[in-house]
Amino acid sequence: LDLTLPNVIGLADARAVRKRRPEAVHLRPSHMQVVLQPDLHHPWLGRRDVRQALLRAIDRRRLAREVYGRFGRVSHAPIPGTRATGMKRWPYQPKMVAAALQKLGVAKQRLPLIHGSSPTSRAIAVRVAADLRAAGLTVALRRVTDAERRTLFRQQKHGELLVVAIHGLEQRSLYR
Repeated sequence: LDLTLPNVIGLADARAVRKRRPEAVHLRPSHMQVVLQPDLHHPWLGRRDVRQALLRAIDRRRLAREVYGRFGRVSHAPIPGTRATGMKRWPYQPKMVAAALQKLGVAKQRLPLIHGSSPTSRAIAVRVAADLRAAGLTVALRRVTDAERRTLFRQQKHGELLVVAIHGLEQRSLYR
């Protein structure tokens, strides 16, 4: 029985059950992926050079370890465990990001970051926000219900940056 399906049991709950009954809980990597969806209609999130700088501002390894523990992995492709030919990776480079954002004219800009209602979604948003703030942006977190998050993800016109955790099965249903 896989209890990592959305809205069944979260990582924090699984860890709590494992403390009481260690033989009953087996934690392992899932096919869940965290996606930051920018609104491409946003004045500066629509710019590829800005999005590339933002990717370099986020310590994805740290995020994966803090939120998902030893099972956290960084994915560079839409399908976990794959690597597309010719795909470019954007390494964590915090020292160059602030200067790049300044040069691009977006330093100190306000960036709303939308996240879902789960503790995991909030933890992801808090970690991403800390990294983006360190790069010189002003980040405002906004919590929405899971239903609102799915709607915003499908519409792709939310004016902000949206944190979405996609389960292997959920990925198709989010686009319907």
